[in-house]
Parts: sequence; C-alpha cells; structure tokens
Amino acid sequence: MNARSGWYRALRAAGRWAPLAVLVLAAACAGERAAPAPGPAAASPSVTPATAGGAATMTITIGYPVLSATYLQHFIGQEQGFWQAEGLAIEPALTNGVPAIVQAVVGGSYQLGSVSADVGISAVEQGADVVYVAGELRQAVFSVMAQPEIHAFTDVRGGKVIGAASVRGGTSTLLRALFTQHGLKEGDDYSLVAAGSTTERVAALRSRAIDAGLFAQPHDFMMRDEGFTLLATTQDAFPHYAMSALLARRDWARGNDDVLVRALRAHIRSLRWLYDPANKEAFIDALVRHTRTDERYARRTYELLIEQYQTFAKDGALTPEPFEGAMKLMLDAGDLRAPLPPERYLDRTWWERAISSLP
Repeated sequence: MNARSGWYRALRAAGRWAPLAVLVLAAACAGERAAPAPGPAAASPSVTPATAGGAATMTITIGYPVLSATYLQHFIGQEQGFWQAEGLAIEPALTNGVPAIVQAVVGGSYQLGSVSADVGISAVEQGADVVYVAGELRQAVFSVMAQPEIHAFTDVRGGKVIGAASVRGGTSTLLRALFTQHGLKEGDDYSLVAAGSTTERVAALRSRAIDAGLFAQPHDFMMRDEGFTLLATTQDAFPHYAMSALLARRDWARGNDDVLVRALRAHIRSLRWLYDPANKEAFIDALVRHTRTDERYARRTYELLIEQYQTFAKDGALTPEPFEGAMKLMLDAGDLRAPLPPERYLDRTWWERAISSLP
C-alpha cells in the first residue's frame, strides 16, 4: 500500500499543469521559447549543413505526443524522401502531453504540432493565434485496458487510478467522456493521473501503479495478450473525433508561406504511402522498428487502422466532421461555452495549394 501510495502521489504531481491560457500568455508576452522534450528547436526553419548535392536543407520540427502507429507518417515521410524532395527535413519531437506541444508551437520552438482538436480549439478560445493547416487522424482509436480483476466499468468505482498521457486535453478528454457515458464521475469514482508516455503507462499498468489506462496500437494488442481487460474502445464510442491535425502559428504560416506548402506536400505524400496496399509489409516493418513491437502486433495494427477504420485523414484533408465530434464532447463537458463553426479553427489555404500541385 505504501509503494502504491508513493506511485500515486508521483503521478498526481506529474499531472499538475498550468492552464493553457497561462502558457499562451507567458509565451506571447515573454517571447520565451518552450522547451518540451526532446530538446530545443529553432523558432523558424533552420538550415542544416549542405546535402550531398550541395543544397542546404531547411528543418521543420513537428511535435507529436506518443510513439505509436498513429504518428508513423512523420517517420515514413523522412525515410521515403518525401521531405527531402521538397528541400526540407523533418525533425519529429516526442513531447509528453498535447498542451506542451501547443505551448511549443505558440512559443516558436516547433513549427508544426500534431494536436488533438480539443486542445487546439481551447488554445484559440484562450487567445492563441494558432490554426489547423492539415488533417492527420479523423478518429481516436484507443483501448481502455484494465487490471485483470476489473471486468466492467462498474468495477472502476472505489477510487481506482486511471492513467493518461496528461490530465488535460487529448486522451484525457476521451477517458472522461467514456467514463461519463458509463455513469462514473471523476473524483467520486476514480482519479485521473498523468502516467507519462505509452511505454511508461504500460509499465505502470504492469506494476499495478495504475488500475487502468488508455493505450494506442500496437501496445493495446500486447496488453490484451498479457491478460489485461479490454473495457472499451474509443472509436466505437466516438466515431468522429479529430484526434490529431497539424497545428501552426498563423504568423509563422503567413511568413513562411512557400515552406508550409512544401511541408504539406510531403505530409500528403506520406499519408498516401500509408494507404497504398503495395506498402503494407513496409508499413509493418517500419512500425516494428520504431515501436520495437512484435511483427504480429504491427500486422494487427495495420489491419485495424488502415484496412478496417481508415483512421488517417485521406490526403491530409481538413474536414469539419471530426472537429464537430470533438466540439460536442467539449460542450458536454463544459469546456466550450457555445457551438461554433469548425472553420473558426481551420485554414485550408496552404493545404489546397499543396494538394492542387500534386498529381
């Protein structure tokens, strides 16, 4: 019990975060560059040493929240040369917590961020001059995995500890909505804590530091085979939810117009590669390498995300339905005061230029 209490206190402490409005104001007023892991990045595209052909390459840093199949496109684009073909290099930056990614975009450390709709919408409503410029994930495909003795949501009652990447935004929004659907109230029935990255949450579940948590692919398949209970999947409960789209600061986008169009061309080509059936085995191989998972789990992940649900936004398109789904959850939770048009948060200008210039 003492060891469990220590873990609980540590996770609770890790879950405390400054409200997004404070982060936005601090970055805007002080002009400080945010510095989430894994280290600093240039406030505008940096120039790397000359390539073999003699041309300098500009580097775009993209923050993403978890090492899973749902952000494989960033690595695929790099490995397949799509970014290099545009005279760019991509630097994927793994960053715990989607709010921290927004902070880095606002502060200028990241040029782009893979950000869930709820966090980006909240940032805009709190004064951040950011906008979504391309789509990524039109669904949230996660599994709520629990200790083997927990067989249903009713077993969560009694102060169970639930782990998410952060306690505000992203996966925590989905967890709260799921538990609310099943009649559970945070604080009375369970506690939500920040349990770190996917691998850290896996370790926390195995060590019983948490009673349940939200997991992406391929880790959820692995946890099922280890005997943990599958309580629910988010895609069944919320079929339309923009789990991720590319967010940029408006003034950066306007000041780097051509760079952003080229970046989005590379992004679109990366997503097309994922959906090409000819690349199935290469997708599986890449997922094995990047997530250090077994081939069987990578194969099941491909079948789920690509063949069954087609989770990635086709051609990176920004469509309103996934954002409307996210806004509904925010309204239900009291995180948004009134329904607003999704176009308030989206700007297709650069994506339209990018898609029109591709065959």
